[in-house]
Amino acid sequence: MKKSVGANTFLFNTPTVVVGTYDIHERPNMMTAAWAGVVNSRPPMISVSLREATYTHSAILRKKAFTVAIPSSSQVAEVDYLGVKSGRDEDKIAAIHYTAKKSEIVDAPYCEEFPVILECRLVESKELGLHTMFIGEVLDVKIDEIAIKENNIPDLEQIKPFSYSPGAREYYSQGNFLGNAHKIWKTLEEDIDYNEDPAIEFPHKNIGPVVALYPTPVTVVGTVIDGKVNWINIAHIGLISHDRIMLSMNRSHYSNHGIIINETLSINLVTEDMLVWADYVGVYSGTKTDKSKVFEYYNGELSNAPLITKSPVAMECQLVDTYSTEEHDNFIVKPINTYVHKDCLTLDGTIDYEKVNPVLFEMPNKQYLNIGKVIGKCWDKYKADKI
Repeated sequence: MKKSVGANTFLFNTPTVVVGTYDIHERPNMMTAAWAGVVNSRPPMISVSLREATYTHSAILRKKAFTVAIPSSSQVAEVDYLGVKSGRDEDKIAAIHYTAKKSEIVDAPYCEEFPVILECRLVESKELGLHTMFIGEVLDVKIDEIAIKENNIPDLEQIKPFSYSPGAREYYSQGNFLGNAHKIWKTLEEDIDYNEDPAIEFPHKNIGPVVALYPTPVTVVGTVIDGKVNWINIAHIGLISHDRIMLSMNRSHYSNHGIIINETLSINLVTEDMLVWADYVGVYSGTKTDKSKVFEYYNGELSNAPLITKSPVAMECQLVDTYSTEEHDNFIVKPINTYVHKDCLTLDGTIDYEKVNPVLFEMPNKQYLNIGKVIGKCWDKYKADKI
């Protein structure tokens, strides 16, 4: 049984990143952000959405460049501090005893202490409402050498990234490995019917322009095409404002046609008990396979936006805009209604993401993960620890 909690961007959990820029006085500044995601694979592009009121907003527009760092869970207090304080008022990097380093590729700084750095050239900015979405082409990625597997693939167990739950303002550590993406569905085949010291210099290795902004939430997008329900697994998805979500989908996907024609869709969070089927609908195309009966579903207020009954958080969404890159359609959508299982709500009516326990995805190793445990309260964690 689900309860409607209204229109909101409950696409959780989101990655926690640190954006690096130079201010008008050429001073390095770092800002924590959570509205970030992958928007294209070739060339590699990511997006970061910021309010105009932030100090970093004008710096990105002026320099046409920025860096995005993926911190480790051991750095959660420092990262929280960078999100609470403003670079207008203080030198935040000095306050947390980190070291700023100038990128040799773009006109932006990064902190050497963070294990993963993406160096980005601003490609486009788009005003969406409260937030501006900055789209950056990733020109290079630097990763601590101890956190790189064979073939230059990031090792998430070494990096230990953490995610953010905006509704509850909580940080979550990365959970356990759940299975290999695009392989775990095969378990259906038998029965299917259809280092923390800031003084230490972290050695990074250049692995080229790799999109390393992971993990991202796993979702199943529901559409209707020619009168038939279709499902697809999408993990290149992220928040770009408090009331906008962006889905990045290769143009070859069958579901794109339904989204463009109907201008409606559903976004359904995936839990571990849904994962095998969610992987299945991501492997097989609706052009050849009827996936309409894979999930039991119901309809909300919008037409052509089927909602998965088993999903603990399901959103029916309206298409607002489309931003196209060489290979992808990036659909900007607005949630109209969000439906949540009643046992996944707190007493005050917010979503309890520990109970939801959504599945996450990371592309380099093609793995599914769970969200892990709460590691701190946002905008409060830095107060509990001595910076």
